[in-house]
Amino acid sequence: MKIVTIALLTALALIALTPTAFGAAATSGEREQTRAFIAFITFGPALFMLMALPLAIICRSSTKITGGVSTALEERSGAALLLGAANLVLMAILGWAGEQVAIIGIIGFVFLLALAVAIFIGLTAVADLLGRRIFAGGPRSQSVGAFTVGWLALAGVSLLPIAGFLAYLWFAAKGVGAVVLSLGAGKEAAPADPD
Repeated sequence: MKIVTIALLTALALIALTPTAFGAAATSGEREQTRAFIAFITFGPALFMLMALPLAIICRSSTKITGGVSTALEERSGAALLLGAANLVLMAILGWAGEQVAIIGIIGFVFLLALAVAIFIGLTAVADLLGRRIFAGGPRSQSVGAFTVGWLALAGVSLLPIAGFLAYLWFAAKGVGAVVLSLGAGKEAAPADPD
């Protein structure tokens, strides 16, 4: 099911971004902008992943940060994906509304910062889970090396033109949803104050 969804989204993106989508009146400038956009969404996530690897290793070593996120990602993967996608859509709506009303733009900027942190923590949990699955059952499945392999696999997947960016969005949505689920689980598990 997941592969079919990614394949359909990739096909739709390829149809939408082909030069024929511009029609016969497309100028060379429009075609060049399309190529630049495709290059950006192809190489941007991979460069981010490579530059952020040292920080991700530090973040992964703290179980206070990623422990609950990894658990939420393993136990409630579908809910994490839906919740993360809803957060990304909400961010797009806030971005559009922020252009219309200044105060919404300020709220959207604060939400964008929180979303960026959630994406990073979520991608760290996704890479950790991916690394553990690659080295499943072996003695290295819990090591930093397995996490690094998972992180580099995410960076490598994002290098696929268009499909890689869609896969990166899919992993980011799952990660953000897992962060939100772990925050909710933390509030449910917190003991009630006896006063």
